[in-house]
Amino acid sequence: MQGRVVHTIFYLAVVGWLSLSFTAFVSSAQAHTPAQQTNSDAEVIHVAAYEFPPYYSSHLSEHLLGGLLDYLNAQQQQYIFNLVEIRSTARYQQVSAEGCCSVIFFQAPEWGWQQNDQVVRGPRLSRGADLYVALKPPSEVIANDPLIGGLRGYHYQFTDFQHDSELLEYEHRMYLADNHFTLVNMLQRERLDLVMVSEEFLGMLAALQPQKVDLAELQTEVDLSYHTYLLAHQSQQALLDWLEGQLTTMHQSGELSALFERFGVGEHLDYVPRQRDMD
Repeated sequence: MQGRVVHTIFYLAVVGWLSLSFTAFVSSAQAHTPAQQTNSDAEVIHVAAYEFPPYYSSHLSEHLLGGLLDYLNAQQQQYIFNLVEIRSTARYQQVSAEGCCSVIFFQAPEWGWQQNDQVVRGPRLSRGADLYVALKPPSEVIANDPLIGGLRGYHYQFTDFQHDSELLEYEHRMYLADNHFTLVNMLQRERLDLVMVSEEFLGMLAALQPQKVDLAELQTEVDLSYHTYLLAHQSQQALLDWLEGQLTTMHQSGELSALFERFGVGEHLDYVPRQRDMD
């Protein structure tokens, strides 16, 4: 029975998504690609990214990570940073000796990285939260066995950080989407009782396109607060040190703050170099 419900909701989600007008956010072209250098001696560094707006989204014409990589590429000729879109469920394999990428930005240790001995942690970048979002107080909704929308490959505290799709669908009554936009649309059309989206995503909508979503009708409660970090494969310690130096310079000059403000998440910037991060 639950399987039928999930499939029916998926069909309705597709129909609803086609009618959604996020014109300022959604681009018919592929996601923004950071500017590339022409220096043939530069080392190409592949940076992993998956749906996590405003840091990265293929549904945005611009995103924070793209702006950051553009800045890094423009400031020097030692490296060329190339963004590679991956599936959220494949992030651990892709930032490994066998994977495609050397680094990944904006990751919290509790998102499956704590037992991964192939990565090293760089500076702290931001703070945020996973939110329960509903049309009435989430605690009331949760008490009535709701149908919950979440993101595929994401880790939620209320599920004990499990991310197996089948387990989440059948044990926690979750519909799993591939992006935040679909979840908010389905909630507003009352096809889901409650959805899980990030505080940063709602901050982006409130700052940049408040007319596209009636944020006043949404009620939120925190599932998990987190800090995100820059992570690199263990073979890339020198690169990690270099990136920390660049980020520290950006932070001191105000460039990093300006970049976060540009995407509506200025209050979420929480840059802390490793030597000062005692958390």
